[in-house]
Amino acid sequence: MHRKAHDMARRAKGEGSIYHVTPVDCAVCPNRDGCTKKDDPEAKCGKRDRQERWVYQYMVGMPGGKKSRRSLTASTKKELVAKIERMRMEAGPEGTRDVSLGSFLDYWQERILKDTVQPSTSVFYRSMVKYVPESLRKKRLADITPAMVQGMLSDLLAHGRIKKEGTLSVKTVKSVRTTLATALESAIDNGFLVKNPVKKTKPPVATKVKEIVFLDQDEIKRLLRVADSGEYYDTYPEVLADDGILYLIRCYAMAVRLTLATGMRWGECFGLAWKDVDFSAGTIYIHNNLQDGVLKRPKTSYSIRKISVDRDTIRRLQEWKKQQREYAKTVGNLHKNEQNLLFTAISGVPVRYDNFRARQWANMMSKAELPPGCTYHSMRHTHATQLLRAGINVKVISQRLGHASVAFTLRVYAHVLPEQDRSAADAMAGLLADD
Repeated sequence: MHRKAHDMARRAKGEGSIYHVTPVDCAVCPNRDGCTKKDDPEAKCGKRDRQERWVYQYMVGMPGGKKSRRSLTASTKKELVAKIERMRMEAGPEGTRDVSLGSFLDYWQERILKDTVQPSTSVFYRSMVKYVPESLRKKRLADITPAMVQGMLSDLLAHGRIKKEGTLSVKTVKSVRTTLATALESAIDNGFLVKNPVKKTKPPVATKVKEIVFLDQDEIKRLLRVADSGEYYDTYPEVLADDGILYLIRCYAMAVRLTLATGMRWGECFGLAWKDVDFSAGTIYIHNNLQDGVLKRPKTSYSIRKISVDRDTIRRLQEWKKQQREYAKTVGNLHKNEQNLLFTAISGVPVRYDNFRARQWANMMSKAELPPGCTYHSMRHTHATQLLRAGINVKVISQRLGHASVAFTLRVYAHVLPEQDRSAADAMAGLLADD
């Protein structure tokens, strides 16, 4: 035989076989009878004119459980064995070297993320993976270097926007890096990779720290007045005659007030049900988070908490509960608040944040003349800042906000610390003053 298989004994899974390939003599070629080139020495024949070589054939495990045949070639068996050993060292177990980054990222999203993370986390990872350029996705996993990843991060900072031209924020680029690192750790766990090249890269550093926007007392009063009156609607006061619009005005006014009073996150506030409010104790139990119209459990145990609420806000909540019930009776089946939520759209379904932000919140900010950069999350910042200024223990504030640690609370609201330091100095001056 001119194509001879060596070491054909049973091999371990994924090892493959080595073949010695030599030219075939026309006189003994098995295809001689039907061959039209046997009597023409100038005709090219793949069997007769091929060079002697050694070939290693093996199967590659692809994402999704599929197998693909691959081969290595060398002029001598010694060279071939060296190539095989080098490939195994670089590629890791089961000869997975030919798996590209793109194919693994697709496999990771469809097969691994689905059952291992929260749906919201999966959505976030998918949005970050979109920023990985096609040029890098085509690279084989084993060929990706830290320099390639670092170059990608720099490119994203410079011009990484997808839908339109522009730069990406440092925060987004950091998230892309974190997502890619997480994905490649999974590649290692599943036998597709040996080392994670992302770990050898440096995350981008923000040259300018984004300032936290919070409201002072005058701005808080203006916002509450505008929210309560409904004058942020273009057709004010005519809209007050519309039961549905009046319901929304009262609903969102109460939501803004409650967020300022508790420092809750957007999803926590609009995910509250009436069963979560203890009117007699003056507390609210937070154990849900509204995301895309669906109530979900918070990501961390720190977010599950009880918050004390002041008496005036509790009284206003009782009034709002009555108003919501009266509205539901008025419109009948048109208001279907199946989850018995505190705050809903006109029809009783959960509030969509994008709709609220574009249709109501933006107009509230404009009418109340709030500072640039103010978002609904600024209500949470306002709550924390005002409590720190009032001298409330930072541990209590951290627990109210649902933070993982006091250190994180101090890091976020460091802008208040200089004021606290001055208050401490003034307090000591009073203690040390002469009688």
